Amino acid sequence: MKKLFAVLMLLLPFVALQTEAARKKTTVWENPVKMYANTGTIEVTRVELADTATVLYLHAEYTPKNWIKIAKESRLKDMDGKTYRLTSAEGIVPGKKFFMPDNGETDFTLRFTPMPKNTKMIDFAEGETKDDWRIFGIHDDSYCPDIDIPKELRNMKYAANETLPVTRYAPGKVKVRFKAYGYRPEMQAKLDGWYSVFGEKRQHLLSPKLNDDGTAEFEVRLTHPSVIVIGIRYVNYASILAVPGEEVSLALDLANAQKDNAYFGFTGTLAHTNKVVNENRFRLQQLFMTSYDSMMVAVTERRSAAEYAALIGKIQKEKKELVNSCEGLTDAARAFLRMNLERTAFDWQYDFSRSWEQAKIRLSNIKTREEYEELMKSMNVPHFDAPLTDGTTMESIESDYAMFGDCLWSAFSYPTPVVITNDYNRQVATVDAFLKGRITLDAAVEATITDPALRTLIADKRAKDKQMEEEMARRANVFFHKLDDVKPENILSIILDKHRGKAVVMDIWATWCGPCKAGHKRMVPLKKELEGQDVVFIYVTGPTSPAETWQEMLGNITGEHYYLTREQYSHILEKYESDGIPTYLVFDRDGQLTFKNIGMVDNGKIKEEIEKAMEWN
Repeated sequence: MKKLFAVLMLLLPFVALQTEAARKKTTVWENPVKMYANTGTIEVTRVELADTATVLYLHAEYTPKNWIKIAKESRLKDMDGKTYRLTSAEGIVPGKKFFMPDNGETDFTLRFTPMPKNTKMIDFAEGETKDDWRIFGIHDDSYCPDIDIPKELRNMKYAANETLPVTRYAPGKVKVRFKAYGYRPEMQAKLDGWYSVFGEKRQHLLSPKLNDDGTAEFEVRLTHPSVIVIGIRYVNYASILAVPGEEVSLALDLANAQKDNAYFGFTGTLAHTNKVVNENRFRLQQLFMTSYDSMMVAVTERRSAAEYAALIGKIQKEKKELVNSCEGLTDAARAFLRMNLERTAFDWQYDFSRSWEQAKIRLSNIKTREEYEELMKSMNVPHFDAPLTDGTTMESIESDYAMFGDCLWSAFSYPTPVVITNDYNRQVATVDAFLKGRITLDAAVEATITDPALRTLIADKRAKDKQMEEEMARRANVFFHKLDDVKPENILSIILDKHRGKAVVMDIWATWCGPCKAGHKRMVPLKKELEGQDVVFIYVTGPTSPAETWQEMLGNITGEHYYLTREQYSHILEKYESDGIPTYLVFDRDGQLTFKNIGMVDNGKIKEEIEKAMEWN
């Protein structure tokens, strides 16, 4: 026995050496990069090229308790076109549904037949069909795929400096040319993006065709100088400052798709500015997030309104100084980035309640839907409306290039409208708010709108509203402008008195509220179950919901619909101390409130409350 032990002890160093030798023979790509993927659900975190197998380590993020699946036919392909089949897996069973855990994240490994260890780049295909997951051009970060990019395009000469032009409402088309270098037809990538339109709350989406050679050419009809976001889904997006009537072009280097310098070769108006803004956007995003983290600390410390407003001003001033000191930026880029900082300050100050709520959710480290719902039910969100106290100027609202930024469109978004002294900017901000339904125009205010183009927009909006009102008047369950003359304090009794003797479920919502729309879908089975019983479902919204959007959504929501004035809508929220939507109210047969819930509520609970409300006293 002693001899055997001695032999084993002698063998241990040899085994260790063999293990170390095997490890050294394995080529490892830690956190590899990709050229293109048609999914954001899975990410390759590590690749091992060994003698016995090629192993992919993957991280998946998906909706908790929903399933994902890896096909048995999954394979790898090298750049010579040779394929390597899937042999085994750990953490997931190929061909079978895998249900995601409560936190919506999981890790698993896939083993394939061995590839040469000097392989530089691989493709992953999960299955054979078009919609199966595909990741192209997986490679180590130290390797740069050889892509033929014209030197003159990579080393373009730009204007030494640029300034933002004077901006006006001036509709026109922008011609955009796009090129993705390193693109292959089998990628079948989607090119998409978005942009904003004057007077419309919703962003317009782009989905131009990406040709087999990676090129695209399309037109965007802008109403004013603004930003066009364009890029390949799941890869990278560029933000382009564009002016109606001009042309722009840009190129994407898929070999460096996940890096700051992925976009290059900008031409057209503000080409140099677009180059430096996109080359620095990740670093500058971090700059803004640092500000956000500072704000979160402040709100969780329950500081006073004055202290919080002063902190916003202090952070904004510091970050503006950092932007001003950044080397290599054009004057236009600096101005644009300062506008972004101001927008952040606006949101933090005037939308304090939502910022506080988001901060609380983030700091609570929520992992499951149940935890989120419990937090939302127990959350007591503070709110205030205070101006900046340190005299910080909002240059983006007063400047001649204000329409490039978002602050101007926020001027009438909050309880205390922002005072604008630049006359043209005041006019466009007022008309934008009117078109979005945020304000009404009395004769005195309308008289101050002197720009002919803006006055035409007002007239067009009123004509469209009249047509919509006529259409809505033909629908017995829809109340659009029918009750505008009712005093706010009387609006609730007007609505409830119609349904005396029945229980009433009132859903206070808005077209832009994601949880509200989710609640509508979630309640469909409950409404079918209660069909024919003594309960009425009423949906109440106001001018923060664009009337056109509201009209489009009504067909999918059974019940009575009320589009109230701002004052009427606010009165109901104040009466029932609601500082968030959706708000659900249940009234009994006598019109007495028996249940209130702010935020998401499950069908079981609300059904229980409806049944109580239907009981006869």
